[in-house]
Amino acid sequence: MEILKFIIEESNHDAFVEVSRDYNGIHVDHGVAKEEGFENRVVHGVHVALRALEIVEDSRFRELKLINRLDVVFKKPVFVDEELTLNVVHNEEDQNLKILVKVNEEDCIEMNVSLGDSMLKD
Repeated sequence: MEILKFIIEESNHDAFVEVSRDYNGIHVDHGVAKEEGFENRVVHGVHVALRALEIVEDSRFRELKLINRLDVVFKKPVFVDEELTLNVVHNEEDQNLKILVKVNEEDCIEMNVSLGDSMLKD
């Protein structure tokens, strides 16, 4: 199992908001996020998932773009500037990955990735 750390910083989050065009108050306004019961602005779940996949690709795999199937479960919100831990478990028998994104040991996002052949770096 590999363990990696990353943060979705405010500037990166704001850029994703612009690209996604999702201006929901919990993503863009700290006050609205607080009113809705969150401690900070909420990062888009898909942003966290995409960043996690990018980190996994950079650290261990050649081309995750050849994913056969991706199942994602969003369990808990992730906040701007929060340190995230990425746990990666590779099942070499069936070429699947289980990727867990955690905050303070709590699962936030769980991804199950089915890969094609010859995906591991030498």
